[in-house]
Amino acid sequence: MYDIKFIAVDFDMTLSMNEGNFPECANPSEGFEVLKEFQNLGGKVILWTCREEEPLQMAIDFCKKQGLEFDAINEQLPEQIQIGKMHGHKCTSRKLFADLYIDDKDPRSLTYGIDWELIRTMIIDLNIALRAA
Repeated sequence: MYDIKFIAVDFDMTLSMNEGNFPECANPSEGFEVLKEFQNLGGKVILWTCREEEPLQMAIDFCKKQGLEFDAINEQLPEQIQIGKMHGHKCTSRKLFADLYIDDKDPRSLTYGIDWELIRTMIIDLNIALRAA
């Protein structure tokens, strides 16, 4: 149930709490520490954003400064593409595959904000317990 290996994460108001000052990148969220810990345990993180060109590069650079480098940006992970091709798929879909999507536009997040402690529990603590069982 909680075997989470792939996460797609939004940028604006999810990782950068820029208060709507697009394309500025400011005020890193708690998510950076959670996602870095997830990657250190072998998880893969995909940046999933509407940003393109220079604003996208600004977001990537901001995340690098926070110590987070993505396994893919606005596309499937290389291993997902390879598996798809082995099954005869083109793997050009704009819809990313992930076990968990983190976005400030999620209904719960719109009401209560992003609960990074709950996400940490789901993607780290429960995953570790599941793998140990």
